[in-house]
Amino acid sequence: MVLDGGASLGDAGPLGSASAGVVSGDLDRQVPTSIDPATYEDRFSRTVVLTDDPYNADPTGEEPIDDALMMAWEDDTLIVLPEGQYKMNQQFRRTGWHDVGLIGQNAVIRHGEVTGIDGHQVTEG
Repeated sequence: MVLDGGASLGDAGPLGSASAGVVSGDLDRQVPTSIDPATYEDRFSRTVVLTDDPYNADPTGEEPIDDALMMAWEDDTLIVLPEGQYKMNQQFRRTGWHDVGLIGQNAVIRHGEVTGIDGHQVTEG
């Protein structure tokens, strides 16, 4: 998945576009099963692999990637998460940034342990 400041998941682009008229199963044939980050590198001034130095994100899901993602998130950057499980312990919201892409082929970002929720806010964990 590639997201940038101006695109939405439904926009036509390299991955095609999904529409309300797509019959179940057709979407699987339209979306490639592998996304090569090299296809998008020329759209960004830098590419960051989040598991590389100095970010060192943990692809096993044991250690949170909150700090690594905050450090990597900059204008005109493609962030690549290699296959794995990644844990987030904090909410992540960034506004005012331009041309940031995020690709995570077979990468899953999941929440850390939640022990308390108040409405939609995690209050403990």
